[in-house]
Amino acid sequence: RSKDIAFVIVRAGSGANVSDTMVHEIGWTARDAGAPEVVALEAEAAARTMFDFAARKAPWSEVTTFVASQKGKPSTQYVWPLNWSDGGWGFKWSAMNVGYDATVPLATVRVPVLWFLADLDHNVPSDASEMRLLEVAERSKHADFQVKRLARTGHGFTVSDTGSNNEFHTASHFVPGY
Repeated sequence: RSKDIAFVIVRAGSGANVSDTMVHEIGWTARDAGAPEVVALEAEAAARTMFDFAARKAPWSEVTTFVASQKGKPSTQYVWPLNWSDGGWGFKWSAMNVGYDATVPLATVRVPVLWFLADLDHNVPSDASEMRLLEVAERSKHADFQVKRLARTGHGFTVSDTGSNNEFHTASHFVPGY
């Protein structure tokens, strides 16, 4: 037990690594914009490739070759990593962070944990997060670790039928249970 921290409450935090979380967000950015599912999946695949380049610190020539292959595709407008520049912050930041996995330090936490996830979250991959969080709780034998998954809500935990971030401006109240 910590002498400094009595409990942990996480609201809409990802239990997936940073790369998986950003790929999820990019796919939903396309979907929220009305792109066909095939375009959203292409955007996710291109983003995954870019984050993989960053994770292994690929030579910039390899990155630019891939970026050139994506030009003109409908999915390109949703894949912000395709706009990285050599020496810019995006590639460097991603190289340092895409592999970060919150469940690694979480396995050492011994205070009560309450982790909220939203069924319709377009920013956090709730299915993957819940699976990883429950695995770490079991593996670390944490007796007071709860994942609370709420229905009919997205990232902001307001009532929603779609989870779209475009609904924030019309949201009137939080979902029951939050």
